[in-house]
Amino acid sequence: MRYIDAFNHFFPKRIYELMLQSPAGQKDLGKRMRGIPALYDVEERLRVVDSFPDYTQGLPRWSPNIPTASSATPPRCP
Repeated sequence: MRYIDAFNHFFPKRIYELMLQSPAGQKDLGKRMRGIPALYDVEERLRVVDSFPDYTQGLPRWSPNIPTASSATPPRCP
């Protein structure tokens, strides 16, 4: 049976870096995230996903983790 994960966690590198600079990123959340390079590194993500033959991930266009021109404002827009 094939599993499709439409609610995976992935952040563009710049968003990941901004998150680590936030107050939460300086505490427990940042400690956990630093140990998971597949959160921001596409090549690592693909390597991990490819190691599971019946598993697929999709990044939906509506994902809140992918900023769009309408959702980001100039000073925070990467």
